[in-house]
Amino acid sequence: MAPSTATLGLPSLLPLALAFLIPALLDQAFSGAPPFDIILVDDTSRLARDIADAMRLYQRLNFSDIRVVAVSQGIDTASEQADVLVTVHGLVDSLYVKELAKKTHRGLEGRVLHGFHAGGRCFGYQNVKAHDGVRLEINHVEAPLVHRIFEMYAGGASLKGVAKALNAEQVSPPRPRAGKKYATWCPSGIREMLRRELYAGRIVWNQSRFVKVPGTNRRVRRERPQSEWRIVERPELRIIPIDLWEKVQERVKAVGEMFGNNGKAGLLARSATNPYLLTGFLKCGQCGANLAIVTGRGPGRKSKYGCPQNFYRGACPNNLKENQERIEERLLAELQNRVLTPEVIDFALEEFGRQLSLKLLDLSDGLSRLRERRSQLEAELRRLADAVAQNGA
Repeated sequence: MAPSTATLGLPSLLPLALAFLIPALLDQAFSGAPPFDIILVDDTSRLARDIADAMRLYQRLNFSDIRVVAVSQGIDTASEQADVLVTVHGLVDSLYVKELAKKTHRGLEGRVLHGFHAGGRCFGYQNVKAHDGVRLEINHVEAPLVHRIFEMYAGGASLKGVAKALNAEQVSPPRPRAGKKYATWCPSGIREMLRRELYAGRIVWNQSRFVKVPGTNRRVRRERPQSEWRIVERPELRIIPIDLWEKVQERVKAVGEMFGNNGKAGLLARSATNPYLLTGFLKCGQCGANLAIVTGRGPGRKSKYGCPQNFYRGACPNNLKENQERIEERLLAELQNRVLTPEVIDFALEEFGRQLSLKLLDLSDGLSRLRERRSQLEAELRRLADAVAQNGA
């Protein structure tokens, strides 16, 4: 039967579609039983634009016996010289992306300095298209709510109190999350709003950059030095008066000094990021949210699981809270009764042995291919040395 072929890089495919297609295609290629054995691309940049990622993908696909053909470049991984060509073109693709990023960044900087909007959405504003670009204007429907949030916080309300008040009034949040039963305000979102200098009529651009995590498609945010920031005063975009803005910033600073960690490394004593055994597994019966430890964090305290939509936002009627130790003891006792049986233990050992055998088999096959490739390279080097010795440089 003729081998099946997966095709990418066709002109009809949009870049956004490729962003979802390629990871799914590679997942199938590395699944152990892919439904194809050839991948056709227009050029190597369709798979990766980083030299390290390109070589890693080439090696993994080659190990999985998946053949890659770059049509416009004439590269076929079945050829012995494919690794050299992939390296060269990967370097070219990497340089192209970096130069393109610099030009894009420079163009956006010019837009900002000339009073245009560089992209993105902000609650209280709207993007207005003009013949010469996109400009930012105040949204007079949302702006009063922004002003009210600042007044509530300046008047002594906590972040959680502001969120609960808005959710009790069923005020629509800035970005309702798709698929969520409850679209609600959250304390962390309000905290970011209180620190957004745009509300005071000041645009601060180029504060951060995004760095790709090696070997993944995930990006992380990194702060830029303040010398690289671009600050543009735009008084016509001011929603919050200066006196109210300064009052709120003073309270934000005071609360941070009172409850912060004073610059010490590590998690805060009340940090919600502390790991708990069942966080993310238990669900609220009312809204479906993941239950979390809402009270009693820290050593020596009686921690309780509860619905964060109720505790932090007041958006769920379920105010039930259960003791952490009691729930975990019941769960672990039931698991012990069900799991620690001779049948389950025998099955686990048998499955472990099967998986280990498969891994060792794959490792043995990989070593055999590497030894064969080494022999081929050594033979090529000997032939090259003989040719130079006989014919000269």
